[in-house]
Amino acid sequence: MHAFLLAAVLVATKPVDVIDRWDGMIAEETAKTVVGPGDFVADANSFASFWKAWRPSEAVPSVDFASDLVLVGIVPGPNRVLLEPVVDDAGRVSFMVGGTKRGGPGFGYALVRIRRAGVMSVNDKPIAAAGEADGTNVKVIGVVRTGLVAVGGETTGMTITTDSGTYELDTHGDVDLARRLQQLDGKRAAAEGRLSIKIGVEVSQRRIIEVSRIASSEK
Repeated sequence: MHAFLLAAVLVATKPVDVIDRWDGMIAEETAKTVVGPGDFVADANSFASFWKAWRPSEAVPSVDFASDLVLVGIVPGPNRVLLEPVVDDAGRVSFMVGGTKRGGPGFGYALVRIRRAGVMSVNDKPIAAAGEADGTNVKVIGVVRTGLVAVGGETTGMTITTDSGTYELDTHGDVDLARRLQQLDGKRAAAEGRLSIKIGVEVSQRRIIEVSRIASSEK
């Protein structure tokens, strides 16, 4: 706990407001749904899988994942989970998972509900915008900009700014796509492709579309 508090001070973090928290202990190892040491869920189906495995006699709570996230922590043995999330000014949420020290079979768990607004990542894993997920195909419409530069080279040099924010555009060396984007500089266009979400150094979160198609969308 002392190390956790020291880390929070060094990186200028503050405690995250917790909306709901559900704790429990499970005697059977087979009920341990796959989860990392400090993970989270951002969709209703994943949350329901945890809940049904760990609290089958209770109805799954209604969680609006457009506005909330649920952090997940587990510890071995019949122990209570210690989990206190913090967030920095860049929206990076972090937490360590600790627990009491009783020996025995099974595991303890904690499901901690927090607000999603302003959260860019959890334990360095990026948070997609509501309705988006890393690796999915997307189509967006907005204004294209090319020839851009950024500190640390954290840009593809091309963006499209939409009503839901700005995405970088990556043509993966496709000369024809790059030429087409340059022709659309400053104009409205529709871009399609695979979404990649990355954590940056200067930029907290980078949403990059690996472009498969670009077309003018001028009215």
